[in-house]
Amino acid sequence: MINAASIGLGWWSDELAKSIQGKSRKIRIISCYSKSKKKRINFSKKYKTNYHDSYSSLIKDSNIDAVILTTPHSLHAKHTIQALQNGKHVFVEKPMATKYLDAKKMYLLQKI
Repeated sequence: MINAASIGLGWWSDELAKSIQGKSRKIRIISCYSKSKKKRINFSKKYKTNYHDSYSSLIKDSNIDAVILTTPHSLHAKHTIQALQNGKHVFVEKPMATKYLDAKKMYLLQKI
């Protein structure tokens, strides 16, 4: 079972969580993060997860295997790179990056 964390917590995070929680035998969402404390609390109650107060603490959590990124496009590269550098698997929405060099760095990091 892959333990994942949902990052962003907007409409699409909710749609993905509805498709995963209690339905998949391979992945479950165990934590979440958003800058909005209200969104963190609401998501964690709805999907029975815990939440983190910062993205940096979330990606350092050894119980989390992967992150599901549904953040603004401009943050995809930054969040993906940080997650990969902390040994996490990453599901990132398109576009994976807004700059070619960021996408290349993301690709090279995932090959490690």
